[in-house]
This record gives sequence, structure tokens and C-alpha cells, in this order.
Amino acid sequence: MPNNYGYADYAARLDAETACPCCGADRNITWGLDPAADSGREDMMIAAYDCGATFQSTARGIAAGDPCPASANVAAQMLTYEAQMNARDAAKGRAA
Repeated sequence: MPNNYGYADYAARLDAETACPCCGADRNITWGLDPAADSGREDMMIAAYDCGATFQSTARGIAAGDPCPASANVAAQMLTYEAQMNARDAAKGRAA
């Protein structure tokens, strides 16, 4: 399927995202490239959120710049849980 979308489509979607899509923190700033700069990417946008996450529009879609700490915290909690379950299961195997 050909990609018929462009920077303007992705920038518009990112502009509509006023809260971090991971944790809901408020957006604190957006940057757009200056159309007068003739960079060929005048519709590029970067959005930054209070949690520290950033997202940017690219030619292929919206990319994560700096990750949201909430996502990392969820991943850390899941790894901790998995380690605890593995240890519990190992202990049960030793006790049997």
C-alpha cells in the first residue's frame, strides 16, 4: 500500500495531541520548522511534554524522541514481577 501521507498529516495529528500519549502529562511546547528556511520539511513538528517525552513528525509517521518515563516505569515493574514469579516457581520446584 503506497504511503500517500506527508509531513503535514503527521504534524497535524501531533499538534492535536495536547497530552502525552503514554502518561497523560500536559504538552508544554511544540516546535515547527520555519517554512522560510526552505528545508523541504516545513511541516515537521516536535512536541514536548511535562514528563520529558518528545515526539516528532517524520516523512514516515510520528516517532518517539525522548521516551516517557511512565513507560519505562511500567516495564521495570513488569520485569520485577516476572523475576518474583520466576523465583517463586523455582522455590516451589525445590520444595517439591
